Amino acid sequence: TITNDVGSTDSPAFSPPAGTVLYAVFSVDSYPGSGATVASVTNTGFPLVWTLKGTENHTDGTSVGGFVSVWWAANPVAQSNITVSGTFNVPTKKVAPPVGGLQVLVIDNAAANQSAASWTPTWNVGSAGSAPTGSVLTSAPNSLVLGVFDNWDSDVTPSVPANQTMTINGQGSIVLNSADRDTYWVQSQTAPTADAETLVLMNDTAPAIRYHELTWEILAG
Repeated sequence: TITNDVGSTDSPAFSPPAGTVLYAVFSVDSYPGSGATVASVTNTGFPLVWTLKGTENHTDGTSVGGFVSVWWAANPVAQSNITVSGTFNVPTKKVAPPVGGLQVLVIDNAAANQSAASWTPTWNVGSAGSAPTGSVLTSAPNSLVLGVFDNWDSDVTPSVPANQTMTINGQGSIVLNSADRDTYWVQSQTAPTADAETLVLMNDTAPAIRYHELTWEILAG
């Protein structure tokens, strides 16, 4: 959970095993037209090389802000009680907290190099809104597909299809802001996709909102 009007944020401490891949997944409030995004990611402990997978921060310039961003790093050694930090290029929106979520995912049995993993940005910043819908074409067998979402309009728990979940690494991934009426969350397939070149839909059936979404695959090891 990200607190109010800040230029950076830190994760809780965690202890990733050797040979895992870490993902830092951001969904954050920002002022319309600010161009806000994550400028860099670092960690305590053994220094990892963090690589940007993708960002979605479209805006109408006046009434819709917010963004989502995904970074990854291969973790070759066992580490204890480390934290991950994200630095923003501009401060987050000044509203009652929380103003976003940082989810750190620890992935076993993933390829150490995730550079070739596919990703797709999706957004709706129009006045009518719609239920969030994105998709990605898998590039390899046994990829796991995930999505990160930013709901600009409401603090409503989305309706997730049966083959997807908002519980990741045993933790719920949703953050609600009732004061500013925003929702930040991550969802995942419940099982990997067996075949390459498969179009995987990552979506919610409700509510209709203005949103940012980034859908990506995690390549199997």
